[in-house]
Amino acid sequence: MATLLLNGHLLQPIEVTRGVKQGGPLSSLLFLLSLEPLGDLIPRRRELGVPINDFITITGLYFADDSTLISKDKKSIQQQLQLVKIYCQGSGARLNLKKSTLMALNRHNMTPTVGGVRRMESHEIVKYLGIPFGHQVTNEQMLATLTTRFYRGFVVWGRRARTVQGRLLIVRSVIFSTIWHFTPHVTIPTSVINQ
Repeated sequence: MATLLLNGHLLQPIEVTRGVKQGGPLSSLLFLLSLEPLGDLIPRRRELGVPINDFITITGLYFADDSTLISKDKKSIQQQLQLVKIYCQGSGARLNLKKSTLMALNRHNMTPTVGGVRRMESHEIVKYLGIPFGHQVTNEQMLATLTTRFYRGFVVWGRRARTVQGRLLIVRSVIFSTIWHFTPHVTIPTSVINQ
């Protein structure tokens, strides 16, 4: 049984006879469609974001089910979180504060305390879209993460292909994409490439 929330009111329960597989292509599309109102609401309040130049202000980053709000100060963070609360009330979504972290972009500034959101200390490291992120992340830590994911990819994905051509296709599409994802953030020494 499932219950839908429509215009703030719960409808009568309905029996679910078909569904969308989690991780399937339609599942991702439906999630993006449901997140679109939030992705539209936050940028409308440009004054809360960080100006890059006279024309561009960044208020957030959205990728699949990861959302990152970018605010210029504590008051802006609170106002953005209020917008998220409004979105959640209208959509039935929930913000998981246990998975939320607050971090000052400038390592010389203290991370403010905002009710309910965990503060990231300057020595801490979190992963954002699989990449280690923090004020004191070293190139070596980035390389260690990349190397682990690279070799784990061979173990996990190598079993799925029965032919050499299939394995080569997996390496090119899945494993190499991990490297391309990391390269804007880390310098990969020739010695690591040669391994």
